[in-house]
Amino acid sequence: MWAIWKFGKNPQAAKEFIAHLIDHQREAMEASRGTTCRSWPTTTRSRCPGSAVLQDQYRITAFFGYPGPMTPPAQEVLTTFIIPDMFTRVARGSAVDEAMKWGVREIRRICKWRAAPVGDSEASM
Repeated sequence: MWAIWKFGKNPQAAKEFIAHLIDHQREAMEASRGTTCRSWPTTTRSRCPGSAVLQDQYRITAFFGYPGPMTPPAQEVLTTFIIPDMFTRVARGSAVDEAMKWGVREIRRICKWRAAPVGDSEASM
């Protein structure tokens, strides 16, 4: 599914870009040599030869919310880039502890707003 914002600066170009992507999807898959195929064990190497190195990826990949399901608060933490922003703050000179405290505050704010329980993560810092 594709969408174009109503406030986009050039909706016609966006429509043409999406049409181009759809029209050339097969070529893109072939050019990727299979690396865009699913990496689950049910994927056959004959269909996606480039995915052989990714066959065990599911064993080391965890989604936000793990070991539980992806909850709305976990999804919001992911989509608002709190974790990458913590790294950015440190890269720009903030102390690690300050970046962590900021991140914990943001995550707690989201969980409180969504009325989801959160453990005491400051105790582990």
